[in-house]
Amino acid sequence: MRKNRDIPIPNGDLNSQSSVSLASNERLREFTDLTAYPFLTEEVSRFSTTPGQIGSGAEGTAPLGRIVEGALRDVLGWRPNARRPKEFVAALTQTFTAKTVDDQEIWEWTPRSYAIQSDIGAVTGAQASIYTRAKVARDQSIPLLEGLSPLRSDADEEDTSAIRAIVRFEIDELVNELGVEGGPRVQRINSLFESLLGSNTVTNPELVGGQLGQLRKAFGLKRNKVNTIEEEQNLTNFLIIVDYITALKQSWAAQQTYFDRVGTDVFLGTQLVLVSRALAVVAESVQEVYFAMDSVFLGAAERQTIELIFKAEDESPLFVGELLDWIYYFATEKGPHLIREGGKAGVRALQGTAKRLSDLVRQAIVTSYGGAQDPGGLPAGYGTGRVQRALAELVDYLDEVTELIGQFD
Repeated sequence: MRKNRDIPIPNGDLNSQSSVSLASNERLREFTDLTAYPFLTEEVSRFSTTPGQIGSGAEGTAPLGRIVEGALRDVLGWRPNARRPKEFVAALTQTFTAKTVDDQEIWEWTPRSYAIQSDIGAVTGAQASIYTRAKVARDQSIPLLEGLSPLRSDADEEDTSAIRAIVRFEIDELVNELGVEGGPRVQRINSLFESLLGSNTVTNPELVGGQLGQLRKAFGLKRNKVNTIEEEQNLTNFLIIVDYITALKQSWAAQQTYFDRVGTDVFLGTQLVLVSRALAVVAESVQEVYFAMDSVFLGAAERQTIELIFKAEDESPLFVGELLDWIYYFATEKGPHLIREGGKAGVRALQGTAKRLSDLVRQAIVTSYGGAQDPGGLPAGYGTGRVQRALAELVDYLDEVTELIGQFD
């Protein structure tokens, strides 16, 4: 989880002259940093680059290439990577489905909600169970919904068509959300159930609230309006729809804890997607550190000469460039490889490295920002607020990877 880090103010009584002087010096240093180093502006690409590329003078992807990459991400929900053709094929297979219509083969596009590594995560466990039930409920309910007819003589056709469309849309949204790889958003599922059924729990389908209650009211679906067998069947179809949604809500209530993203009761496929996301964020955060350092004239060559001294006596020094390259390799190569090849065991093998990298970056921060490095022995640009904040965010994202891995039993 991303955390907001404030600039630390020296301890002491702010009413005392010495404390005011220290605080003033801190603010003066921040102001000096702002005036001493330029604000760099650059077109920001959504796509990953090689280490050190951002802000280092390297040429980026050609405009046409960015358009193609953007289209692949939007259509396939896949991060373009020329070295992984199997992932591209897997993304195509998951996104397009062949169907035969009027003796002609057509391909149906299934939008992906976000980009993930296509072959390392899936809808499994409790999510697969409730998602399957939700699809069955939708497949059974929608035809009944479309076949409903009003029992009240003064029913407004526009009102009935509108409420029917709303209910159909909400049911589709509910099923789609339950099928999101990485797990559904608990708040959104609860909101959709509340929209369909109302905020109060009722066992009698004839007393349902929410949009289904509005549907019942608009159509006049009440027992006292039933006069024929056909009308009773019409009412029964509505009650069946309510029963489907109510039963689905009960299943969700029983399994909701599997999706709250706390504790260790997680499922492998869902958690792999979350870990994959977190690793991608770590890689992007490394690029942000590169950009921040470039903005204070700490280029790729100089980063290979800035030595970091760590507290532990048995911890050898590292150059800044070495540490950041290690983290980028961990997030883009080692991590995804172990997840694909080793499954849960592979993920567990990442935890020690993620924690170690987090500790090293935490110590790479200068002492005035809570780290272990003496700013006096480092280039002035390294101790600026923009660089230290970028390093602090990198620590947060590495900690998140460690936390997600720790949720496996």
